[in-house]
Amino acid sequence: MITPQYRQGRRSLLALAVVLVTMVVPRTSAAAEYLTAAAGGGGGNSFSPRCPDDHVLAGISGLAGGFIDRVQLLCVQVDPLGRWVGNEKAYAALVAGGTGGSAFKLLCPRDHAVSGIAGKAASLIDQLRIRCGPLTGGPRLATVGSMLTGQAGGTGGNSFGSWDCADGKPGRGLTGRASSYVDQLRLACDYPPRPLRPVDAYIRLSGSTVRHSIIRKSGWVEVLVDLSGTARGDIRIPAASSHPEVAPFTEVVGGAASGNVVLKTSLTRSVGCTTFTLGFPGDSVRPLTVLVDQQDTALNLTPSILEWGATTTSAYGTLSIPTAAPAGGLSIALTSSHPTIAAVPASVTISSGTRSTTFEIRRTSTMGACVTLTARGNGVTAQSPIQFRPVLRTTR
Repeated sequence: MITPQYRQGRRSLLALAVVLVTMVVPRTSAAAEYLTAAAGGGGGNSFSPRCPDDHVLAGISGLAGGFIDRVQLLCVQVDPLGRWVGNEKAYAALVAGGTGGSAFKLLCPRDHAVSGIAGKAASLIDQLRIRCGPLTGGPRLATVGSMLTGQAGGTGGNSFGSWDCADGKPGRGLTGRASSYVDQLRLACDYPPRPLRPVDAYIRLSGSTVRHSIIRKSGWVEVLVDLSGTARGDIRIPAASSHPEVAPFTEVVGGAASGNVVLKTSLTRSVGCTTFTLGFPGDSVRPLTVLVDQQDTALNLTPSILEWGATTTSAYGTLSIPTAAPAGGLSIALTSSHPTIAAVPASVTISSGTRSTTFEIRRTSTMGACVTLTARGNGVTAQSPIQFRPVLRTTR
């Protein structure tokens, strides 16, 4: 057991044996880690724990009495917009100091990071306080913020700080010296090198992943998103839809257990095509195209090709009904929303005694567009969109 008398005696010896370190010039570089000035003395052994690459320092916990006995990093995962993903975590390996004193916890508000340290020190760290700054896109500090209410430790020593991060870099760890207690402390600041973000996305239908870009799906679509790491809580990923009247996307939310998140969104607005993108500024996640159709049990319309590339000039559509057509056949009217791009016959007939027929779809332009084919017959309407990619002309 370390008694107050032992602590005070060791402090006196340290004061004679070492040069007091209460104002070391901070290390600064816009492209590298920034270290604030150091408080405390030169005793103990050096330590330098850092939060994981997709985390920032959200607070400091530890043990304290009249002095700071132990410090432990409280880290939290962040996305590129500076938002917390889940809650803070105390990492067992990111600890320095002894086992005396009582537990303390200094934690910043949500979506903030430690931006400075202050307190009291002589040859040891007597008291510790933290400053918390709000996070913004990058992620980086929007400002250095304000001092957190509360403190850990005693009242001895000389006041230091607030010694703050520079260049908008949030706290990412601590550097200092410690043995049975914390002798010296400084804050390490840097931009998280790899904030949590999506790295790939693809559509999942009926429990199976489909990695090509187009799925016809009425009602809802399920998207599987691979992340750069395992999310420690819900992650909110910005999303944008090229045609919100077909499928509105603004932001998708999902939780993860093993490096990916499953996202569902409703596709109940209208028939058509939409391309949506997921990700944060600077992301290169490939866009996904969704076709929303309208079918009926009494009439089904199925184009043979849903996405027409530069070399596609014609395809066919299939019309089907649940029971055989009556005597004389069943006439089905056809229209194209863009006949100058995709031409279809005005009508076709499902022959008597059969349940299906086909018709030709011809490309009549090099332009790109979302073309909706409409079939009317058997008392109902069926619609199916086709995505036409433009034909790029080559010059010689």
